[in-house]
Amino acid sequence: MLKVAVVMGGPSGEHDISLKSGHGVAEALAKRRLAVTPMVIPKTVSVEAACEFAQHALQSLAPDVAFLALHGPFGEDGTIQQVCEELHLAYTGSDARDIRLGMD
Repeated sequence: MLKVAVVMGGPSGEHDISLKSGHGVAEALAKRRLAVTPMVIPKTVSVEAACEFAQHALQSLAPDVAFLALHGPFGEDGTIQQVCEELHLAYTGSDARDIRLGMD
């Protein structure tokens, strides 16, 4: 069974809407009988702390893929994508380089 970590929250002003998106995605994936684990990155942390949190949490969960339901900085600027790439973890969306270029 495919193990999916739905990554949501994060240190941005988009934290709350990301939680709504993430929970919706987790619910939809669970209905398809996938092994889904919601992973909430705290809002009140620095970007560096959020990266460390995400890295440790993803290593601990050991999913097959990360579904990135993050919005705004950290989620849509290549930061979390870079974390996933460093872990050699498949994730949804474009790669870190392309996302950074798109945000520039």
